[in-house]
Amino acid sequence: MAAFVRSRGTSTGSWDVRIKRLSYLGLAMILFVAAGEELSWGQRLLGLQTPPALQEINAQDEINLHNLYGGRGGQNGSSRGFQAFWVGFGVVLPALAAMFKLAGRDLGRFLPIIPVWLALLFVGQQLLWKPVQADWRQNPASWNGTYRGAIGSSPYRIETRAEAQASGTSGPAGLGEVMESNVELLLAVGAFCVFRGAGQLAPRRERAPQRDRLPRQVVR
Repeated sequence: MAAFVRSRGTSTGSWDVRIKRLSYLGLAMILFVAAGEELSWGQRLLGLQTPPALQEINAQDEINLHNLYGGRGGQNGSSRGFQAFWVGFGVVLPALAAMFKLAGRDLGRFLPIIPVWLALLFVGQQLLWKPVQADWRQNPASWNGTYRGAIGSSPYRIETRAEAQASGTSGPAGLGEVMESNVELLLAVGAFCVFRGAGQLAPRRERAPQRDRLPRQVVR
């Protein structure tokens, strides 16, 4: 939203600038909803109690939507949606922008683009935990952690690889939350980069000063 406000001083007559300003609004809405869901819309900050009807269908007994009818991991399909968003915005879009730039085209005229170095951090953050997951798969019993079951199910522990496969678990307990927190931190950095670039849209065109016209001499 701050990027949208900051870009008010740019030219509004160009259609590509209008599209980019609208993309600022769309990005702001997505990040606002994601932050609200992650904070359970301020439930703990405000000391709100979860309504009984919501407790029955929320895996974590919280006021949010992404844990409604949660599966083994405690989340529904919204986790896939969030993953698709940060991969698209944080990795795919910067990569496409770099390729378009090599072709002499500027994708940044229409969409907010984060720096390529930040996209590399998104990818590196995911690869960083691959050795951890591999070590856990070899011997899950060496890791301490309790996993959330489906709504209405009791928490459980994983001791063998067979139990991990049966439950559909691919990493130690809590690893997903760590990875998610890192992604959110990178998204915050990306949002700041977008804000900084918001004032660099096409500048408002100024009317060129008119030259003083000399009176024409009448030739007789």
